[in-house]
Amino acid sequence: MPDTIDVQRLHSAALDAAANAIVITDREGIMVWVNPAFTRLTGFSAEEALGKNPRDLIKSGAHEPAFYRDLWQTVLAGNVWHGEMTNRRKDGTVYPEEQTITPVKDAQGKITHFIAIKQDLTEAKRLEAQIQQAQKMESVGHLAGGIAHDFNNLLGVITVFGELAGDGLPADDPRRADLQNIQDAVQRAATLTRQLLAFSRQQVLHPRVLDPNAVITDLMKMLGRLIGEDIEMITELDKNAGRVRIDTGQLEQVLVNLAVNARDAMPRGGKLRIATSPVQLDNNAAHQQGLERAGGYAVLTVSDTGSGMSAETQARAFEPFFTTKGTKGTGLGLATVHGIIRQSHGNIVISSTIGTGTTLTVFLPQVASHEEERRAMAREPETQGGSETVLLVEDDAAIRLAASTVLMRLGYMVIVALTGEEALAQADRHQGAIHLVISDVVLPGLDGLGLVGRLREQRPKIKALLMSGYPSDSMTRRGVEQSGLPFLEKPFSTSSLSRGVRDALDSVTPN
Repeated sequence: MPDTIDVQRLHSAALDAAANAIVITDREGIMVWVNPAFTRLTGFSAEEALGKNPRDLIKSGAHEPAFYRDLWQTVLAGNVWHGEMTNRRKDGTVYPEEQTITPVKDAQGKITHFIAIKQDLTEAKRLEAQIQQAQKMESVGHLAGGIAHDFNNLLGVITVFGELAGDGLPADDPRRADLQNIQDAVQRAATLTRQLLAFSRQQVLHPRVLDPNAVITDLMKMLGRLIGEDIEMITELDKNAGRVRIDTGQLEQVLVNLAVNARDAMPRGGKLRIATSPVQLDNNAAHQQGLERAGGYAVLTVSDTGSGMSAETQARAFEPFFTTKGTKGTGLGLATVHGIIRQSHGNIVISSTIGTGTTLTVFLPQVASHEEERRAMAREPETQGGSETVLLVEDDAAIRLAASTVLMRLGYMVIVALTGEEALAQADRHQGAIHLVISDVVLPGLDGLGLVGRLREQRPKIKALLMSGYPSDSMTRRGVEQSGLPFLEKPFSTSSLSRGVRDALDSVTPN
């Protein structure tokens, strides 16, 4: 059995080695002992703390007098007080802590001292804020994705019937200009829906393996015109940055948005630096950067010497519709960038100082060069029709009418259905061949992929073309991306619909 001296030594060593800060005060609140963790937490040494009341050193002013009054009433009554408070370090920074204060009584039951155990909550609060922000972004993203889906359907109808309306007009008919203005407006609206889907990570992407340095180099001339002559552009591209898998147009959109933001932060000119570099991150470093896993990353940084952002602005910078540009901004620029990068399994972080400038750092997972996909070099074929029989399945009446109108004008025989179940019934009733099924991915009841599988049980040679403007995460859940079936993105034009149908029909074997 250990002697008294050994026990006292162990007690003292345990208190000194404790990870949490421990403070012992007398009944009046004067500190008589602190452990080393207190110094690490607050920056005050034991010599600076002893003989002082905590309120003289670390009180932040964040709490009302009633907060401290309740605390003292609790402990002076002989009860344990437990709660959170905000205190101030020696360097002036504030921090949240969880604190437990326990009264110490003598043999007569009189309170002589208080022991306070303090746990720093800075990291826990940071993670909590990250989770709350992610949940908020996800909620707004689902809303934006749903709106964009419905909007895409409307744009598809306008596009198709606008093109059909112009088909029979003479080349010099002034109505052609009016119709072209409509189509231009539709394209701008379609760009907006792509931004909404990108920010919400619900855009249908066509990723491929690429060299980010090549994309930056190709964009430099356009970026130069975009940001103006009063801003000096500097590129520092590391040839070892690696290759990444991302939609080319989306990476270009990221660069353009970041460059435009940098330009707007430098109204009197300045320097814009675009750089790439490789980095290897372990699990801890990847977690700190908000990344899903450890490994190699290509790092893309865009830095400016502009006005900078406050901490409050940085905290909200990726929120949709948040803008510091007044009526000139949509608030979708950085939200779109954030959505694109997260959808590509990366992350983007901000570092900024008022009056000095801003650096946005993009992390994208590196991929092996042998995974690179060949660029499609063939020219898109001209609009072609045919005489085959097509089963069109679309639950939106306007889209169904628009698509069937185009297909019939191209010469196809069209069978229409609103749902997967109705399509199966139509196929059972039809005595002749059905060469192609065109189906929306998301249908009430049986979805598009399930419909294709059921149809091929009865008609093994039937070919398929799926279409959607809806979230890629929904598509992934239904296995569309893994199925290898050809896909047509909404809103589609008459030419993209005709090409998609013709390509699907001309494929050698069922997809």
